[in-house]
Amino acid sequence: MTTIPALIFLAAYFLLIAEALFPKRETNKTSQQELGEAIAKYLSENNSEKKVK
Repeated sequence: MTTIPALIFLAAYFLLIAEALFPKRETNKTSQQELGEAIAKYLSENNSEKKVK
């Protein structure tokens, strides 16, 4: 009967270690920030071109 809680604990511990080794959230934030900066740069370039015309 004690094997099931032990397996659940080991699975949670494994997921905790995997999250520490491969932080998925940080990479997503940086890629979203890069995408946002690229979109902002594109929009600012298009707005400046429209003002010149």
